[in-house]
Amino acid sequence: MKYIFTFEEKAYGKELFGEPLGGKFFPEKNTKRENEIIDLIKRFTSISYGENVDPNFVNALEELKASLKDYPEVLIPESIVYRGIKMKLEKLMSFYNEISKSTSKYDKSCPKIFKHNYIPDSTIQSWTDNKDSAMKFYNRVNMWDKKDSNKIIQNIGELIFKNQNVSVDEIYKLLDDFYDGINDSVYQALLKNNIGLLYQCNTKPGEFLFKGKYFNKLSSSNYEFEVLRISKEPIICDAVTTDPYLLSFTIPYILEHKKELEDKKPPSNL
Repeated sequence: MKYIFTFEEKAYGKELFGEPLGGKFFPEKNTKRENEIIDLIKRFTSISYGENVDPNFVNALEELKASLKDYPEVLIPESIVYRGIKMKLEKLMSFYNEISKSTSKYDKSCPKIFKHNYIPDSTIQSWTDNKDSAMKFYNRVNMWDKKDSNKIIQNIGELIFKNQNVSVDEIYKLLDDFYDGINDSVYQALLKNNIGLLYQCNTKPGEFLFKGKYFNKLSSSNYEFEVLRISKEPIICDAVTTDPYLLSFTIPYILEHKKELEDKKPPSNL
């Protein structure tokens, strides 16, 4: 017969985070350690994230990893997770050689997905098992920007799609009109734009923690369905863009016409 640990023998009791999550046995009060971890989760989801993550929170997650088998329903995530991010076009272009393995220049089938070796900036990253939630972040790529840079880049891509010999002057005019004037070369003005990307990858127990529906009940942001990744190691994932022209038209054109785009500047900068 399988031995059942008593409440005192476990740091978390029979049910993990029993008070906020409920349980199949009985409404179990949280242990002191559970309350400490919930406080750390609330801090992480409000002020202590990214590079400012609390080392005590990292330690708590490592502690929970050791209990995966005891609380699989709460701690083992769904099989696919997503992460919506914004990235400067300049950075995206820096690994275009990697992108070009899954697409090609002026490919009218317009692939929108590529394999990417994602390198995180922090030890703990927020992912989600809810694609709609990730898409909200993807679509809010410009919420701090004065202009929707995703839109102007897609407009330029559509122009190139229709005519691969479009002049640099036409692209300059589009940018200049959109931003009410640019201060740099056309090349630099293009590279400064933010691009939305949606990452998706398969989960591995121990590398990712929590089902999003449960983390919502512990979090200060109880609508994001967060799944936490505990590693600063790179991870291979699919990167998706909704811009149908970006990978096969916009970026190849910029690379092909770099010199002309660099030379094209507003009259005041000549």
